[in-house]
Amino acid sequence: MQFSKLSFINRILLINICFIQISFLATAQKVDLDRYHFNISYRAWPTNYLGSNYISYNVQSNVGSSIKAFYTPDAIADAINLELWKKVNTNGDLTINIFLDDLVIEHSEQKSRQQDVKDKDGKVTGSETYYWVEMQYSYYTTVEAIDNKKQQSIQKLIINDRATKMTWKSGEYKDSKQSADYYNNNRYGIKEQLIRTLTNNALITINNNLRRNYAFISNNTIDILWVLNNSKHPEHEAQQAVWEKCKQTIQSITADSIAPSQKSALLQIVQYFDSVKVRFTSTEKADKKMRYGAYYNNAKIYYYLDMPDMVDKEADGLIANDYDKGDGRMLKNLASELRTELSKPTNHSRHYTRNIDIATTPTTTTTPTVATPTAATVDKAPSATPNVNDNSSVTIFNSYGNIQNIQGWILLQSGDTIKGSVSIDFFPEKQEGSIIDISVYGRTVNITYQNNKGKTKNSSYKPKEVKCFFVGTKMFEPIILKTTGLIKAMNILSGDYGSSYFMEKVYATNTCTLLYYVCTRNYVLKKASDNNGVYITDILQWNKPAKIFCETLKEKVSTINETDPLKKAIQVADLYTKTCK
Repeated sequence: MQFSKLSFINRILLINICFIQISFLATAQKVDLDRYHFNISYRAWPTNYLGSNYISYNVQSNVGSSIKAFYTPDAIADAINLELWKKVNTNGDLTINIFLDDLVIEHSEQKSRQQDVKDKDGKVTGSETYYWVEMQYSYYTTVEAIDNKKQQSIQKLIINDRATKMTWKSGEYKDSKQSADYYNNNRYGIKEQLIRTLTNNALITINNNLRRNYAFISNNTIDILWVLNNSKHPEHEAQQAVWEKCKQTIQSITADSIAPSQKSALLQIVQYFDSVKVRFTSTEKADKKMRYGAYYNNAKIYYYLDMPDMVDKEADGLIANDYDKGDGRMLKNLASELRTELSKPTNHSRHYTRNIDIATTPTTTTTPTVATPTAATVDKAPSATPNVNDNSSVTIFNSYGNIQNIQGWILLQSGDTIKGSVSIDFFPEKQEGSIIDISVYGRTVNITYQNNKGKTKNSSYKPKEVKCFFVGTKMFEPIILKTTGLIKAMNILSGDYGSSYFMEKVYATNTCTLLYYVCTRNYVLKKASDNNGVYITDILQWNKPAKIFCETLKEKVSTINETDPLKKAIQVADLYTKTCK
């Protein structure tokens, strides 16, 4: 009996051990595919390709008298940027004529409404009257593109017209006199804010339209590969190594070119995924997933190598594999779109550049060279304040004027630093409607990074959470923009209670810092002792926000005759340092 009992226990133990081993093997073969993100750059072909001999362009502007107070011809020209074209002063192959007419106030009137007052039981006990002012206005903006080689207009676009009436509405008051006084006392400030908003919106719309039609736009996008992420799977180590090589190679590709060595490295990765297809051949779900990842990843690699026929082939294989056929159809659509893009005249790749130095037109008038800070490394915060008078620079803005997935780091108020791909929108890339509220842009910085476990994470931060952030060699700080009480009230009425924005640090002395507010393309000055910034234009006109500076500065800045916006702003900063102790 004892022997029989022992044998029975041993048999149970043996069965349990076998079960554990089978479970372990099943776990080891489990296939977990995760999205692994990468950045890739390439160019879009212009909608209206004029020819390889069209290289230079110039911008001419005609503006109303009220616009001139805020926008110089150089500032307007700086807002128009066509990639792979050379900007010149005059006589470009392409001339852009911009007309910004004055804002016209059509009429204004006070309106009122009555609202019942109820007690706690819902019974009407009286009424209250609320008063506000409505102002109707119009604005006129046009742009025209002139082909100087053929001496003809090739595009005319009306951005704003007089027939479209717009309405500004004040806040509500219980007293009619308060309502009227608010409007009468602030109507010039109201008009200034509307001019700034409308003109910024118009220039954004004009630039975006011209870029789509004529520029060779550099796009930086995020895409994914499906990568095995189960450490117990026998293929895990190999696939992780292939992913690291793929990410390193594909992110080194620029919009200008794909080097033969980069193409060769990516095709070797394709060969690896081809081997996965023939090594995991069963009809089990785990093997189907392995083959699915191989087909999908190869298709994406071929897509970014500009090989649409091979994308089609991999997509067909993915569909035949019978796992997530929808992705196969999506990939075939991508191949079709790529084939169309590559069929355009002289365009056989999305990675190219043009020699714009052969233009025989006058020297270009570009955006002023902006002094930018240099970070020795983005792995950790610098131990000392960077030298913002350094002239080093790097192109970090896309053609819309935004930063999209550029390597950098963020220093939080907590003292922690996060390294990864930084993005921030200063302008809308897709405009809906004729009015865009610029005040909502430049207020959130996003970063994609890998945490300690190797997982890709996305975080967003507001100005109050950030000390500064670096992208390339540029440094950005959160600044409280001091504007008129009116503009602040307008922001509150629109639901925008904040006034802090991220601005690029461009110049500094021991007592003040000069920043560039990308959203409005204006320079801002702040004292070294606090975070309050004031528009340079407000200082030059000595508007109310400028009064945070010493009164002596008012007289000094009135002598400035410089027309270049950056040089003028630097002169104001230097005068503040010398004058205000």
